[in-house]
Amino acid sequence: MSKHFILTYLPLLLTNVLHMWMVKWDWLSPLKIPVNERLFGKNKTWRGIFLVAILNLLFFSAVALAFGYWNELSPEAPVLGLSLGLAYSLSELPNSFLKRRLGIAPGQKSGPGLSWSVFSDRADSALGVCWVYCWMMNLDVTTGAILFFPALLVHLFFSAVLVALKVKEQI
Repeated sequence: MSKHFILTYLPLLLTNVLHMWMVKWDWLSPLKIPVNERLFGKNKTWRGIFLVAILNLLFFSAVALAFGYWNELSPEAPVLGLSLGLAYSLSELPNSFLKRRLGIAPGQKSGPGLSWSVFSDRADSALGVCWVYCWMMNLDVTTGAILFFPALLVHLFFSAVLVALKVKEQI
């Protein structure tokens, strides 16, 4: 099971921390084009989808090599890394769509404290990544559930760390 935690969490953690720094520094600003501002808000951009997919491909490949999983996953490792990065970004879109329909501004929570939108903002990407990972690795639903719940905690923890470092504005 530790292999699955390493392959799903570590690359995406590195990917998202670097992505948030790139957003803060406004790198690759020509790609900062909303996917569809009316449907998803201004914060869901092609830059984010592109960067998360490519960065995760690179970090996933590096982690697979560093931890000795490359031979087991080869030649699919880069495809899996890219797919998990895309799953992370694309699985956020339905939640953003719903929040826009509810009148919640892009980047905002639904209310004070740890609200349902804070939970859904973390659960959407975790669920998408776990589903794609289990599907591509031919794993059962139980393994997916075991991967999913800690992903929420990891996501919340590192969101709080990025807020403390002033990379993100809010959890």
